[in-house]
Amino acid sequence: MDLSMPWVTLADGSTVQVPVGHDGHPNWSAVGPLAAAVQSTTRTLSLIDFRRRFGDSARTRVYTAVQSSPLLRAWLDDIAAPPEVDLDDDRLVSALADLVASGVLTAEEVAAIRA
Repeated sequence: MDLSMPWVTLADGSTVQVPVGHDGHPNWSAVGPLAAAVQSTTRTLSLIDFRRRFGDSARTRVYTAVQSSPLLRAWLDDIAAPPEVDLDDDRLVSALADLVASGVLTAEEVAAIRA
């Protein structure tokens, strides 16, 4: 299993990992055209690339807020679990909105993170 390769849900409901192609990138043709269509409409980032979008100042504010919020700590743990972050996941969008509402992040920072 290569954790850097994405997972997709096929038409029959099964979930498969996209194999590595000869060029080191995902070989979408190996899992069929539906998976390629799913891939092109899903906006994901590796976890490290997602975290880098926060910048030092925003990341510091999030980690400071985590110290007094068990719910925020749980959210941070949840997004750290998978190898990729879906930028359009409803839970992520909601959590980022909560961070704006609580003054931890600005709307501009969230827009840049989700861009």
